Amino acid sequence: MAFDKSGTRNRVILIVAFGTVIGLGALKFVFDSYFISMAEASAQEKLASPEALIRLREEEKKALDSAPIPIDQAMARVAAGREGAGAAIAPQPSDDLGAMKGWAQLPKTFDTATPLVAAPPAAPVVVIASDAGVDGSTTLSPTADGGSKPPTADAGTAGH
Repeated sequence: MAFDKSGTRNRVILIVAFGTVIGLGALKFVFDSYFISMAEASAQEKLASPEALIRLREEEKKALDSAPIPIDQAMARVAAGREGAGAAIAPQPSDDLGAMKGWAQLPKTFDTATPLVAAPPAAPVVVIASDAGVDGSTTLSPTADGGSKPPTADAGTAGH
């Protein structure tokens, strides 16, 4: 059996480890700078150009200046409110309870204008001939039992 009796090559191991650490650090710097440059380019693309913004503001200013009523007078009218508008558009409280339908806390209102009337009498019960009792009667009574016989005494209590 053969054995290797040579010493370890510590210098080579340290050079490879040191080179790996420096290489990874350099790659991290390269990737970070690439990511930052791409993110800034994407953000720059999404920004509106200042020329378009300036043109939009000029169009809005022109529309405000050419309105039939100057903006100052329109703001004064809005601030004055509905004072001189009349009763036609004055706010009125609503008596619509549609939004409160089904609400348990809704106050109960009773119509006192219509008097309470007794319930109409119940309609008579009509029995078809096939439902007639044993004796052939077609009227129902509280004791109608449909022809059944009265119960017999319990067999377990007869002799005791």
